[in-house]
Amino acid sequence: MRFKSFLKSLINANLLFYVFLLPVVGDVVGTVLGQSESYWSSHYQKINEAAPVYPLLQIHPGVFIIGTLLIWLPITYFLTKKLPRPFNLWAAMALFAGHAYNSVNWLRVTQKNHHILSGSGHASLSLSLIPPFLYVLLIGFIAAKVLDKYFHVYSNEVFHRDELAKS
Repeated sequence: MRFKSFLKSLINANLLFYVFLLPVVGDVVGTVLGQSESYWSSHYQKINEAAPVYPLLQIHPGVFIIGTLLIWLPITYFLTKKLPRPFNLWAAMALFAGHAYNSVNWLRVTQKNHHILSGSGHASLSLSLIPPFLYVLLIGFIAAKVLDKYFHVYSNEVFHRDELAKS
């Protein structure tokens, strides 16, 4: 019960973090899944990644996933928690857009590398757009729900602050 309470307080302490959490995780995991066959056959030496944490990818894919998330998630959590409005919202949206774009790209690369819906005809091309489309719908829905709650909480705080100022 204490853990559930702690988790709820952590979530409510920074709602904006949950706008971009899934795209960040999708981007990091997609980076590993999207590596070419040469990455896997070269003992992780032939990488396709530009992020500054790319050396972790050369150690082991698991080290990259865990290390990147352990480094990046706390930074982004505190960035969007500590920045004043509207900069916290701007940072959350930039993180959402950047990681959503990258994770969709990695999804497409993974589809191609693993020959998932990757035929040469128009039907295959059209079908290959379904997984990225569904993913974008999912992350957009989550972001919209979180932003709706964020603005509801913020507007209530502003209303109560204004009411206190009047009295």
